[in-house]
Amino acid sequence: MSSKNYQPGVCNINKFEAKKRLMTALIALIISLITLLYFLLFINNVYLRLILIGPIFIIILGIIQSRRKFCVFYGLTKKENSDESSQKPHQISQVKNSILDQKYSIKLILLSLIVSIIISFLLTFIPEIN
Repeated sequence: MSSKNYQPGVCNINKFEAKKRLMTALIALIISLITLLYFLLFINNVYLRLILIGPIFIIILGIIQSRRKFCVFYGLTKKENSDESSQKPHQISQVKNSILDQKYSIKLILLSLIVSIIISFLLTFIPEIN
């Protein structure tokens, strides 16, 4: 069963689902900023900052999913929840549509990974606060 708002490879979540992904990104942003500040104040190993790639990846992916109204997990698992009145995801029945969603999911994951690697690398250039 697919809703009228579902667009294969384009949109597979509703506004409520998009807000959940944005909230996840904001929580990851707060955690990242606190961790970075701790590293800058107390730990003098600039390469240790590269562990922030995980939270930064979550931030980037959450923002992308929210802005594009597309959940990569739903895309990879052949589901959608784009109807505004829907509370739970529905299975995608057409193989052609699920393949489009899977390809788009992989594209968004790779984009998020590349951006998070670049940002994490740039964080190593911030001088320590002493």
